[in-house]
Amino acid sequence: MSKLQNILKQYGMQSYQGEKLSPNALKVYTGNQYVVIKQSKNSGLEDTFRMVYQTANEKQLATVAPLYISKDNTPIIKGKNHNYYVMPWFKAKMNESMTSSYHLFFKELGYIHQKTIAEKSVDLDNINNWTDAQKSKVKNTFYRFEKWIALFEAKHFMSPTELLLCHLYRDMRELCYNLEYWFGEWRDHISKEEKMRIVLCHGNLAPSHFIHTENGMVFINWENAFYGHPAKDISRFFYHVCRFHDAPINEMMEALDHYHSIYPFYKSDYALFALHLLNTDRLMKKIAQYIKNKNAYAETEWVRQFQQFHFYYKHALYIQQQLRSYLVDDEEMESEY
Repeated sequence: MSKLQNILKQYGMQSYQGEKLSPNALKVYTGNQYVVIKQSKNSGLEDTFRMVYQTANEKQLATVAPLYISKDNTPIIKGKNHNYYVMPWFKAKMNESMTSSYHLFFKELGYIHQKTIAEKSVDLDNINNWTDAQKSKVKNTFYRFEKWIALFEAKHFMSPTELLLCHLYRDMRELCYNLEYWFGEWRDHISKEEKMRIVLCHGNLAPSHFIHTENGMVFINWENAFYGHPAKDISRFFYHVCRFHDAPINEMMEALDHYHSIYPFYKSDYALFALHLLNTDRLMKKIAQYIKNKNAYAETEWVRQFQQFHFYYKHALYIQQQLRSYLVDDEEMESEY
């Protein structure tokens, strides 16, 4: 018996035909319906799903995609190297514009976050120490980046990748300047608010992880879910979308207003959102990988990857400027009363 048939048997199903959707997902016809079998290396998947679906049940989160339960009363089938689970196949609504999908996506995400709020008090001493440490890290990051650029520029001939990284210098300088600014803003505002809100976060929001069906929005693939700050969830989605030169930034910012109509941000939330958007850790890690092993990818692939960073940070810098204007507008309104 094949692995596929063995997995489905434990859910009381049988496979008649299958279609590979991705390296880790298979669409299967079981005779009367389509389902999707997902494969995951997440060793903590059982605990994660228990948390997600217990919360979804308690808070009546209808947009969290359900899972099938096996004969052993568990959604997870444990294999030697992977975990497996089965979920319904959701058909996307035909002829739906991406703009309207974004609007509904952010609105429904707002409901998930709003319904799962938990508040945490903050320790002001820890806040100050942590913020100072992060500002110091930003400075060290820029110094490290400068040293790499100096090494590239000292060469008689630069590769296309090294030339592209040199062109990122101005972006990196602006990123680090704004990171220090937003760390200061976050500390000031969180010190006044004296609390932080955490929510159920999807953990890996991307355009492929929500489906606009005839019956509404469905969020799938909750493998990386956690309780944390909502800005981390939203910034992850922006990262997936904004890596391309033609990313619909204005449409996304407009759609984000629908989220805030359900889940209004505090000033510290805006600051933390900006900090997540501008985070340079991914870029620095990728540059370190390039320097250590340039043969890991072909030159054209390195260029493609760093070009996407360039597009992303251009968009992120624009977005954080819009966030600044939100805070300024709020302060001007407050001063009138």
